[in-house]
Amino acid sequence: MAGRRLEMRKMHEAAEALGIDETAPKKKTAAKRKAAAPRAKRAVKAAPRKKLMWVIYTGSMREEARFEYDQKEAADEKLVALRARGKKLYFMQPLKEAITASDPAEDAADDSNDSDDAAT
Repeated sequence: MAGRRLEMRKMHEAAEALGIDETAPKKKTAAKRKAAAPRAKRAVKAAPRKKLMWVIYTGSMREEARFEYDQKEAADEKLVALRARGKKLYFMQPLKEAITASDPAEDAADDSNDSDDAAT
């Protein structure tokens, strides 16, 4: 152990003679970073279109009738008629329902197939 310490002392003295200071903390050189690649932006999905419907429910949440938004008067009349019919609880709530867009070409093909079936 003493031999190792003696070697270390000689190395240290030789370094001092050359003007190298080993006791000073060494500064770490910062590694250069590569430039980050630009990220591709995600396409924003459009929210599905919805329409508002008036729905009449029973007390057990069973659907009794559906009306378009502009037919609220007819929905109110139906609600009054159902309430007058008995002791059951009926109520009306608005419901937002997704609009399913169908292809016009498919609709035309379906109509032509229906007329062919009726003719045979």
